[in-house]
Amino acid sequence: MENHQINLRLFFTATLILILSASNNAQFFILKKSPLNSASVDLKFTHPVLKNNDFLNQYDQAIYSGSYDFDVSIPVSNSLNINILIPVSLIKNWNADSETDIGNIYLGVQTKNQFSKIRSLRFSVGLFLPTASRETFLNNFSSYLINRYDPQKYFPNAFTLYLNWENRWDFRKGHIIKIDVGGQGIVGVLGSGDVLFHYGFGGGFAFRDFLVLAEIAGIAVINSNSISFSDRFSNALSIGLNYGGHFIKPGIFYKFHLDDWTSDLDSGAFGFNIQFDFP
Repeated sequence: MENHQINLRLFFTATLILILSASNNAQFFILKKSPLNSASVDLKFTHPVLKNNDFLNQYDQAIYSGSYDFDVSIPVSNSLNINILIPVSLIKNWNADSETDIGNIYLGVQTKNQFSKIRSLRFSVGLFLPTASRETFLNNFSSYLINRYDPQKYFPNAFTLYLNWENRWDFRKGHIIKIDVGGQGIVGVLGSGDVLFHYGFGGGFAFRDFLVLAEIAGIAVINSNSISFSDRFSNALSIGLNYGGHFIKPGIFYKFHLDDWTSDLDSGAFGFNIQFDFP
């Protein structure tokens, strides 16, 4: 119980520091990162807040345990970006050695179409390579529980074709609205496969150099007949704060999982995000 209280104190202390330290081009914390007109590197860390019970106490994790995402977007023309994502799982129980494993690496492209001064349509297509092995599945499964919106990052021995359509409105005063829809076709190296549909809505309210962000995102299994309709969906809600500096944009967020089947496992997850924009 003490470790969970320490985690929450660290989260709220970091939030206060960020507020006091205070372009937006800010990114959301769950939804797909938007391509920018300049190269950017996004580093995200997410840590689970586990429930306090006899079963989970034996898996109590160090504060730096969780999932790490390294997301790079590089423009190659006025309307096209190359996108590379490397997910990493780091698990450190207080009474065991730490283990670090790489998930499925993503290679893709992103298009940028500006319809007006405030509205843009962005399309992403790419392939998740089967770089997550079955031998490290337990560590990557821990990251999957934290990031159930992106299961293709952690499924072992699987290729995934990823598609995402993004409608985004960037208003004059820095406010943002974003809608995402897309799909994932996951094919195992042995031939088994799943078809998933993802969706999300986010909004941001700017004040000075800060942006308060809220988003709800979900994913649905399309091709399975073995589970009930309601169990096909997994949803999450996040609330966060982003500082819109010129080069470095730090952010902090808390994510609430809205699934009944995990309500006994965790109370959500908190995380930190740092975005570097290059001219």
